[in-house]
Amino acid sequence: MRNYFKRMMALFIMLMQVSILFPNAVHAAETPVLTVAPTSTTNINDKIPSQVALSMTTDPQTSISINWTTTDTSLTDSQVSVWEKTYNEDAAVHYPAKIEKRAVSSSTLKDVNNNAVISKNFYSATLTGLKPDTEYFYRCGASGMMSEIKSFKTAKESDDPYTYIYISDSQVSGNDSKGWNANLDIIKKMYPDAKFIYIAGDLTNTAANEGQWESFFNQPGNSQYNQTFSGSLISEIPVAATMGNHDSSNGGSGGMGSHFTWASQVNGVPVSYAFTYGAARFIMLNIENAYSMNNSALRSSQTEFLRNEVAKAKKACLWTIVGFHKSIYSGGNHMDDADVIDNRKYWGPIFAQLSVDAVLQGHDHILSRGFVKADGRKADVTKKVEDRVYTAKQPDNAPLYYVGNCGSTLKFYAMLTDNNWIKPGDPVAPNYEFLDLNSAAPAGSALNPLGPITDDDYEGKDHNFVRLPTFTAVTVSKRSIKYETYMTAFDRNTNAIIKDTFLYDSFTVTKDVKVSAGSATTSPSKNVTVKVRMNQMENIGGLQMKLTFDANNLAVENVLLAPEFSSTAVNSNIPGEILFNGINSEGLTNSSMEIAAITFKVNSNLDVNILPMNFTIKVDSAEACNLEFQKIEPIYLQDGTITIVRPVLPVASDVKFKGECVTGQTLTASYTYIDQNNRPESGTKFRWLIADTVTGTYSPIDSAANKTLKVTKEMIGKAIKVEVIPANLEDTGIAVCGDNGRNIVIKTGDVNRDNKVNYIDGLKTLQHITGKTKLDPQAMIAADVLDMDGVNINDAVTMLKADIGLITIE
Repeated sequence: MRNYFKRMMALFIMLMQVSILFPNAVHAAETPVLTVAPTSTTNINDKIPSQVALSMTTDPQTSISINWTTTDTSLTDSQVSVWEKTYNEDAAVHYPAKIEKRAVSSSTLKDVNNNAVISKNFYSATLTGLKPDTEYFYRCGASGMMSEIKSFKTAKESDDPYTYIYISDSQVSGNDSKGWNANLDIIKKMYPDAKFIYIAGDLTNTAANEGQWESFFNQPGNSQYNQTFSGSLISEIPVAATMGNHDSSNGGSGGMGSHFTWASQVNGVPVSYAFTYGAARFIMLNIENAYSMNNSALRSSQTEFLRNEVAKAKKACLWTIVGFHKSIYSGGNHMDDADVIDNRKYWGPIFAQLSVDAVLQGHDHILSRGFVKADGRKADVTKKVEDRVYTAKQPDNAPLYYVGNCGSTLKFYAMLTDNNWIKPGDPVAPNYEFLDLNSAAPAGSALNPLGPITDDDYEGKDHNFVRLPTFTAVTVSKRSIKYETYMTAFDRNTNAIIKDTFLYDSFTVTKDVKVSAGSATTSPSKNVTVKVRMNQMENIGGLQMKLTFDANNLAVENVLLAPEFSSTAVNSNIPGEILFNGINSEGLTNSSMEIAAITFKVNSNLDVNILPMNFTIKVDSAEACNLEFQKIEPIYLQDGTITIVRPVLPVASDVKFKGECVTGQTLTASYTYIDQNNRPESGTKFRWLIADTVTGTYSPIDSAANKTLKVTKEMIGKAIKVEVIPANLEDTGIAVCGDNGRNIVIKTGDVNRDNKVNYIDGLKTLQHITGKTKLDPQAMIAADVLDMDGVNINDAVTMLKADIGLITIE
């Protein structure tokens, strides 16, 4: 027993000595992160690879890009050697690296001779032909100076669930890199199986400041080197990113474009690419001013790219996730920036129209989310489960707009304090009503019920305020996406966690297999078509459905099933019911597909005095099976509605004609088509009418039923009008007549409208030429008898000649 106490006392004394000699070791043990970086060095081996990065490619199942740097710029034979984990290094395949020697600014490193580093070699290699879902070992560097063995794993080809990390704005600068390093270590401990990191732009504060990139990677020897938190995760899993305004100088070259390799799938637009990972398609746009607001051609090219990618994703039944930097819907005070407003007006309606699922943004340094419709209003579908835990069913045509706060401690923005910045045409609801959550709102408010507030204007005013580096773990599966956002209170001056990591928000979005009947509006006695859609179709082999409706007021005219079905059958013989089924031996897969279009005839005897009326098209039942004959369930059913309203006829307003009633001229009907039901114009008819006097009885001109009329000499002295009968595919409106106010036909040269051409017309023309009088538009056309160079002295002379019979004016 005595020996036991001696041993325990010796152990206690030894631990006390360790705590005195190595205080950082004790501090590290108190933090929730156990990773400890290697000791900083003043001098570095300038041939050994540093700042190693893995970049997301457009095909993460079979390829990956690797970047690194050296301060030795004489190396010329660098490569990546890669081999499967199950093999020895002898089986390695070698990929040559591209080398770019660049002068660098603001590096805080010293080379092996203790001189300031003023240039580096930047290396990049893209590894292709890899196997999906395979772990690889690799080394990078020059012969004899290769890196230590590192590893990566390619993506699966399946849609199994996985988690990735979403960070808005690491924006590393100065000692704010400390919080970035700590945030990465926390992520690594909490989510060791995360597949990749997505950063929504602004990776550093200054694009070409190499010192900031050195602290971004926590490179040994840099002035902000962090011995407590390694931040090594940034070099261990692939990084996907978008270009932010702090990244965009020189198109990213010398900054993000030199430290990472991301594709530019849109010609002329750096960092524009798409990739599939599991059950999601990620589409990275670059809406910085040079590629969006200030360049309509590149904006159009990106729009086409987006439309094509979304269409492919939906056909494959994938989630569609769009990424870019400057938030168009957020809880921050950049909402009134001119470029943000311009992008919101342009991109917001497009994302809604395409029914993009999520838009993951940056720039605003707050945590906010909300489903936003094309008009800037919120789709109110979010439900509270418990404190900080929410859920929602993904709505159609209302993307989830998410902003992920800040990944370091650099800055945290405030809200705008009024709505004066909202102008007509800007699709945005006032008072941030388009959001469900906003960390910049006061704690305890509807948008931030449990706090804390992240607005750093409160620093020094509120003793509870702390800076909160943030990350969101996003778990993707076929039917759901779960966003779990964590914050950690961090002191950048002491490099210490001052409040443990906590869950700020958990939000799960689900997509269910759903059959829905559409809605339509029509009038009595009209035909109306209701479309039936099915969402989240995946290898659907067979489908059976029953719809019911009010047979007293609706009659089935036609049922058209989707051509994608190989074989179908329809039974609409039972009053008030429609039964149909369809099969396809290859299986149908699509995020959303129209499976039937049903045309009904509305009862013509409905009393218009009791309109409007609604008739339900009920989806009574729906069953489906996959190619293995397994029943697909649950299938959610959503009814449709046919609304019957009073007939609304199209209207032609402001009817007149353009041109002048002078022989040889062409008149063109002009009018404004109006339809309160927004039905497009189709089949509008025209008639040209003639009368002996302006107030006389007008009769149709033979063979004059086009939009234009050629004025002939037979019409001289007569009055002309045009009649417009507006129409669309459903209705024909009431005929309306009009003219241009000068509708008596005169002959060419008859400037004073006395039905003859003589010296008086020549005199009036001369007075117009000399500025003594002014001719109205009809007289001007009549005076231009030669139809050359406008009205001039030659026209007046021609009238004189006609007066004495030398020539004839037709």
